[in-house]
Amino acid sequence: MKSVMVVGAGLAGTKIAIDLAEVGFEVYLVEKSASTGGTMQKLDKMFPTHDCSLCTLAPDTMDFGCKLSSVNSHPNIKTIVNAEILDFAGIPNNFEVTIRGTLHTPEERPVSCDKDFNLSVIKINIDFVILSTGFKTTDPSEQSYYGYGKYPNVITSLEFEALLKEARIFHTKIFRPGDRKKVEKIAWLQCVGSRNERIGRPYCSSICCMVAVKEAIMAREISSDTKTNIFLMDIRSHGKGYHDYQQKAEKDFQVGFIYSRIYGVSKDPTGNLVIRYATENGNIITEDFDLVVLSTGIEQPEDIKDLAEKFGIMLDEYNFALTQAFSGVCSSRPGIFIAGAFAGPMDIQESLTLASACVAEIISSSGINEKRIGKKPFNNHTSRQLAISEEPNIGVFLCSCNSRLDNILDFPKLTGELKNNQVHIFSDLCSLSGKEAAQKIILQKRLNRIVIAACSSKINSSIMKKLVAECGLSENMLQIVNIREQCAWVHMDKPKKATYKALEQIRMAVIKLSLSTDFTQHTSQITQEALIVGGGLAGLTSALYLAKLGCKVHLVEKTAALGGLAAQTMLSSDTNDENISKHLNLLINETTGRSEVNIYLNTEVKSCTGYVGNFISRLSDSTVLNHAVTIIAAGGQEAGHNNDGSAKEYLYGKSKLVYTQMELEALISLNDPLLNKARNIVMIQCVGSREKSYRHYCSRICCTQSIKQALRLKERDPHKNIFILYRDITTYGSLEKYYTEARSKGIIFIRYNINNKPTAEEISIPNKKFIKILVDDHILGNTIELETDILCLATGIEASPDNPKIASVFNVSLDDNNFFKERHIKLKPVDLNNDGIFACGLSHAPKSAEETITQAKAAVGRACTILCKGILQAHKTVAVNTGDCAACLTCLRTCPYSVPKIVEHKVFINPVQCRGCGICTSECPLNALELQNLSNEIMDAMIESLF
Repeated sequence: MKSVMVVGAGLAGTKIAIDLAEVGFEVYLVEKSASTGGTMQKLDKMFPTHDCSLCTLAPDTMDFGCKLSSVNSHPNIKTIVNAEILDFAGIPNNFEVTIRGTLHTPEERPVSCDKDFNLSVIKINIDFVILSTGFKTTDPSEQSYYGYGKYPNVITSLEFEALLKEARIFHTKIFRPGDRKKVEKIAWLQCVGSRNERIGRPYCSSICCMVAVKEAIMAREISSDTKTNIFLMDIRSHGKGYHDYQQKAEKDFQVGFIYSRIYGVSKDPTGNLVIRYATENGNIITEDFDLVVLSTGIEQPEDIKDLAEKFGIMLDEYNFALTQAFSGVCSSRPGIFIAGAFAGPMDIQESLTLASACVAEIISSSGINEKRIGKKPFNNHTSRQLAISEEPNIGVFLCSCNSRLDNILDFPKLTGELKNNQVHIFSDLCSLSGKEAAQKIILQKRLNRIVIAACSSKINSSIMKKLVAECGLSENMLQIVNIREQCAWVHMDKPKKATYKALEQIRMAVIKLSLSTDFTQHTSQITQEALIVGGGLAGLTSALYLAKLGCKVHLVEKTAALGGLAAQTMLSSDTNDENISKHLNLLINETTGRSEVNIYLNTEVKSCTGYVGNFISRLSDSTVLNHAVTIIAAGGQEAGHNNDGSAKEYLYGKSKLVYTQMELEALISLNDPLLNKARNIVMIQCVGSREKSYRHYCSRICCTQSIKQALRLKERDPHKNIFILYRDITTYGSLEKYYTEARSKGIIFIRYNINNKPTAEEISIPNKKFIKILVDDHILGNTIELETDILCLATGIEASPDNPKIASVFNVSLDDNNFFKERHIKLKPVDLNNDGIFACGLSHAPKSAEETITQAKAAVGRACTILCKGILQAHKTVAVNTGDCAACLTCLRTCPYSVPKIVEHKVFINPVQCRGCGICTSECPLNALELQNLSNEIMDAMIESLF
């Protein structure tokens, strides 16, 4: 078994650990603090979905692959907390690391029974390392003019999250910390600790704008009369769905966005805070607020340099990890990968994308045959046929959690009331000794059904399932009753009622098991082949990494050539200074040279049937493909070419002096003489983007592309006059350096308002043509006239017109902008609503070349969690009584997963596809559907046991 060490147990680290453990890797999850969860557990809710952050980390209802409970109970994951890396040496597949910390194995975890563990020195051998060390927020006290630490009502955004939690949990208003006065007016100050060269952090922290928007919306949700203002330089809503979210804040929740520069914060005699700021037109304003929230930036912790030195990896000038060009996750040292905010400032969606990309890198380095797993056969201590052939012999195991429940629950009373069953009390059923004692009783007493009354099944389910399985019992013959959280803890001050409630829950479990039958879980062999739709940068990257995995790949491209939109990108990448064309050519050569890859040019997918693990697709050339997974990488296109009214506003298609970004890039690449003659060049941003009537999203890459094109033109001819007309400059993360460089080299930036856009008119005079641009300057308060030889329009990226057709073929959803809609915009950014189908690259949303490559790897990482299993095992599923079925289609309409089908006038439910949610059983008017071991008979008996 290959082993991996994941350093950092935040959201990204947790995701990596679970996905790798699921496909058979031994994972050491190393965390320097005393608990797992990272920054996520400090948040109230996430933007833009407003899902509860703690719920995302814990329960099954929000299982998006990041659950802490899965980490705590997975047999392949060992957690080391309070950890310090002492030494690291070796090469990939043979690293040795020495750690001081507290080791928790699946059988011995403090979360189960509240134990204390001592530190020890641990030496382990591992094959790969993933560094997902997270971040810390900047200290705003270093900028004294904000008043943090001086005025109690000046707080950070993370501290405001705590106020939001308090208000939401206790159904109160927001009270400020200084005097517990109800907050009526709140200000958010942006870029505190970011975009500031004087304090050594000139980069943008990427997440602060949207965090402030989320907090302002939530403040308004808690109290609709609370006034909320966000003071900012630019609004950076560059993530998928973020611009709509920001517009919702402004229009539906009346959140104010004030473009300004903050001079300082002071306090008046009432305790209120006075902000002094300059507006864009130069006016100096003072305004009172009850509370000031500082949107603090992201930086690396102080010890990151020491950690990087121990692992032998390189950092950039701001102490973020350097990654290899066009890799996204590969550090400067082979075998060590980077995930999460250690790679740079990023939000949850990007962190989890990098996490899945790391999974792809590691699995593809190991190969599918090495990693293919099924369920390991347990050591059956008896050969007898249990549960099916014998009468129920039920054992009830009560766990007191090291006697911590003895003062609340009356265990002798529970034992007496349950005397008709084999009742046994354990001090610590989660420990190795407790487990062995329970197994001894099962074998001696020939128990064939077990009720375990202990702590939450979210904590101990895998341990208990293993306990009974090693005795030859199916997990269907196990019921776990939560008497700790649901009885003892929640009724701590009412021990008699707590005991009575525990008794009733145990009785129901006993009744259920007495009527339950064992059943064979359906399995389905996985076809270890993959289909990729689209032969651009994303599709080629996915194909290559799946081929490295050892998987047979079918790459379908509708045009006659590979490369997609990236083939038209002739300059450097928009996130680094490497050449995209060179990388693309190498990628095409390597992918086409792999024997595992079959390429179909001038071909489309016409139909797709089946389900995850066993899809059947028919191509336009009549080829039939069997495949386990599908990755949609259908690409996108530059907007503005298809009768786009926004581009026509600026004479595109009418004047030969007007170009789109990609057309200008071609001129620069070819060193066109037209550029040499041009003295003045104007670039207009957001042409048709962030507009409700055209494309109501930010295309993410346009600002950086314009700035880099302007810098290249300035480099060739420093005397050129270049003007960039913009609404907001979105150079997120380290891309801010290009914005800074452009201003230092004399490139002029002029902000315009969406309600007063620039105008363009072609002027012809003898021997010369030029475009006259009129734009209002917010600083001067006047209309400026610019005469430009070339006008470049940043029209952005739009979805491929083929997306609706592709979505129909694969039964997946599109968003309002015709990009493929992920299962969860933050937590499952590449998974689509149909299991086994993933999306990446421009088919998902606009993004840079580097981000496209990383997301393609992420799609492969997610696909690997299916391909590497070899077989798919069904969950508890619905059985159909075909004699009672009237084919009324009720189940087809109500199933959220589109599983039921009509076959020969009766409903058919594929057990491998069925999620066992039970919605169809409750809706069926003839009771023809039944959830296994949850029949009406069983449910009625459980209810009757209460009375």
